[in-house]
Amino acid sequence: MLLLAQDIFFPTDFDMLQRLHAAAAAPGTATAGETLKSSNFFGRFADLRRTALQGSNEYNPLRDDFSNTSIFVGSSAAA
Repeated sequence: MLLLAQDIFFPTDFDMLQRLHAAAAAPGTATAGETLKSSNFFGRFADLRRTALQGSNEYNPLRDDFSNTSIFVGSSAAA
């Protein structure tokens, strides 16, 4: 039996998401957020040496696929 998996992506207004992130924080909490292209996100937070396909010519699905996707990274801390 062949199992297939699909990824589901939703259009996202990242500017609005950042404003919602700030609005949802407790009073007196400092917030920060940035939107990264998926390849930049995985380049920063993943060990790309461990996710490259063996035997390939440097192909890495985390870095090379989904070039049209982005990820929001937010943080908050007491001011």
